Amino acid sequence: MQQHKDQSDGEPSTVTNANANANANANGAKYKYDCNIPTLRSSCHRVRQPTKAKKIQNNEPQPKRTSTTRGASSASSSSTTSSTISASTNVNGENGTMLPASIRKVEHIPYDTTKHDFNRAIILFLKSLDPTIVGDFRETENDNKIENGDDDNTVKGNFEHFCDSKTKPNGDETQQQFQSLSLQVPTLENFEVPIQSLKKKSKRGILLAQDHLSQAMYDCFFGESKNSSSTSKSKEHSNVNNENGGGDSSSSNSGSSKTSLSSSIVDTFDDFVTQLIIPHLKSRLIKNNIIPESSTVKFYYQRPPTLRIQPGPARARVNRHKDKDYGHQNGELNFWIPLTNRLDTGVDLYVESIEDKGDYEPLKTDVGYASSFFGSGCSHFVNENKSQFTRVSLDFRVGIEPFFDPVWSKIGTRDDHLRRCIEM
Repeated sequence: MQQHKDQSDGEPSTVTNANANANANANGAKYKYDCNIPTLRSSCHRVRQPTKAKKIQNNEPQPKRTSTTRGASSASSSSTTSSTISASTNVNGENGTMLPASIRKVEHIPYDTTKHDFNRAIILFLKSLDPTIVGDFRETENDNKIENGDDDNTVKGNFEHFCDSKTKPNGDETQQQFQSLSLQVPTLENFEVPIQSLKKKSKRGILLAQDHLSQAMYDCFFGESKNSSSTSKSKEHSNVNNENGGGDSSSSNSGSSKTSLSSSIVDTFDDFVTQLIIPHLKSRLIKNNIIPESSTVKFYYQRPPTLRIQPGPARARVNRHKDKDYGHQNGELNFWIPLTNRLDTGVDLYVESIEDKGDYEPLKTDVGYASSFFGSGCSHFVNENKSQFTRVSLDFRVGIEPFFDPVWSKIGTRDDHLRRCIEM
């Protein structure tokens, strides 16, 4: 198979700006994104150069020893310990922090988009942000009117109805009326990011729009300033060590701060992870003879998830990388949820099947599916968005006991990822 080569973020576009802008305007998009940053994202890992003294320290994850993982027999004659192993030697004879090969394989998990309505939740979230910083939804032919000529007030009422009804027709609506109404609801593919938002940085060297997006997402889940006296680290500690979930947003968001907006995105995500992803992940562990069926396992899921917005037409791409280079562990699994149609944007996530094999294949994940892959060890990248549409996705990671060390952090990195512990 042909190898995909990294493109330098500074490499000039093969299409002139004039031609690209002409094409973009013809297709309804205003901008040609010729900057070297492909996406806005709500969280990230940052790498700092460690000092020479720190470089020589042993800074590797140290997962707890456990008796819940099946594998080769122990030297003990005990019937309990003879059928279990510690995290230091798993069933594949790999390093104790490494997920078993059967779990690292790519898997596509279908979900009910009505029950887990990420589309509605993210539209409401984006609508709440400053449009001059993060962006706004592009007006289309059906945004301001429908066939019978409704005025702007009617359109506004229809959008509010969408917010309240979760895009489902009620008993007083015909299917035809509902379909006409839905034409006026913004679509994530038509979300526009201002060009300067992918260029302008704060004094800390972080994109201003990314800061805004990150703070807004944090506020939804925790209802307080990310930079307040209750720091991210103390909140992270609460999330990781509370076996019943930790950092419960229902207690953090009190009174008026507990808005329908935060309820929508928080409830949608938490329900998705706790009702679908973690039960499915545990069933995989049992099916692959990694844990006994009767065992209880701790899962550490990233919360909030990372929202990524990749507008087009653009020349920049997310270059090849392994997440462990940015502070992630071999004991966690990535989950990727595309919220826009890959056929519209031409954008996909390319992942190698085995670490360092280089056989990159697109996941081809459609809306209504979540794909899991081993992003810590397997290199992956996202191609450039040459379309006039915007690519939007959510992603998060789940650390799995006993392969994941919840208190470890890689020297020389700083991250925005908090975690909640679920025992199942």
